[in-house]
Amino acid sequence: MKAPLYVISDLHMGAAERASKKRHKGDQAMSRDNFEVWSHGRHMLEFIDYLEKQPSASLLILGDLFEFWQTPIAEVLEVRKPLLDRLAKFGNDNPDRLKFVVGNHDADFRAFVNHTQWLNHSFFKHLSPPFMDTIGGKPYYFLHGHEGDPFNSGTFPVSGRALAILAAMVEDWAGSPYLDPPKCKYGVQVCLTEIGEALLELWNWMTKELVLRHSGGVEGGLEGSGASTVSGRSPEEFWGSPDMISLERQLLQRSWQANQVAVPNDRALPDGACRPGDDLAIRYLTAALNEFARRKGCADQESGERGNGGSPETCDENDQADGFKPNKLLKDHLAQISKIREEQGGKCNIVAGHTHIACRYQDWYFNSGAWTEREFGQIVVIAESGAPALFEWKNKGLSPVAWPVVNEK
Repeated sequence: MKAPLYVISDLHMGAAERASKKRHKGDQAMSRDNFEVWSHGRHMLEFIDYLEKQPSASLLILGDLFEFWQTPIAEVLEVRKPLLDRLAKFGNDNPDRLKFVVGNHDADFRAFVNHTQWLNHSFFKHLSPPFMDTIGGKPYYFLHGHEGDPFNSGTFPVSGRALAILAAMVEDWAGSPYLDPPKCKYGVQVCLTEIGEALLELWNWMTKELVLRHSGGVEGGLEGSGASTVSGRSPEEFWGSPDMISLERQLLQRSWQANQVAVPNDRALPDGACRPGDDLAIRYLTAALNEFARRKGCADQESGERGNGGSPETCDENDQADGFKPNKLLKDHLAQISKIREEQGGKCNIVAGHTHIACRYQDWYFNSGAWTEREFGQIVVIAESGAPALFEWKNKGLSPVAWPVVNEK
């Protein structure tokens, strides 16, 4: 692609019909659209205006342009058609000027990457798989980044999509993609993803215990197991047995005690938000997530960790020099991306999104951050020399930002 190359990712455009910070209770399109919380539809049009004034500029949308996990595809495309029209006009059928690499939240387009004839809008002519390119003599590999995420790496990312659907129910209840208090920087999906990571570990433990008890095993230091376990019982016979009841007690000891969290005041759920009877469950979940976000904020502040998936503050000069401590999700992401880099020969620079954390790792990894869940959209610009720089879109223009650097120590 031509330089300067502008790279953006993780817009997660939903179906909110107008740019407004006002939250409308019961309006699912608004409560689920993180992109419009900050009026980014208008900001994107301003950004395209900026690009059109630069004949040599090219634009790479590095995945998760759309939010299809929480909103019907047809509604998103209908509402966002004016923006797609502008993008198509900018690309002008030139693959060197515009590319759209599919992410996990718009993975529904993955099958069309090599079959764009099924998609009538000219924007989709610019669909692209992850690719290698050379800019200023430097090799770059561009991908969304979910390929290294166990929640989302499959062709059909079931675990991640399931969490997003659950997040939508909480967002409908809360009337916003953000958790209380209103100034909380953590989105619902952010917290659910981190909790989901812990739940996977809990699930692995639980299923192992179930198998051991069902087969008569005694591994893992189970109390009361072995002697009372009868091998060969059917799952129906095992369910409700003393062993199962003992397992439930251990599971409760290892999980979050929901009754320790205050339940929010009664509020009516919008139609279609969840099944009748789930009101109390969603209230408990919302309250638990709010408490998780509160504790997480305190822990991040004390430990200096970033990598929350939300909107970390930009680094100051000291942060630039010393770096920041990544959390487990970011560490795992970087480890998997390192393997992908080795598969590409081990010498290329990597530009990815997915984590919503604009940062630099060593001298080869550059993350494009996000436009969702933050007031100012983030942009990576790769100059003709091949040097990458980080910017934010502020006041109808680019504002330079120091790279937040991942500290491995």
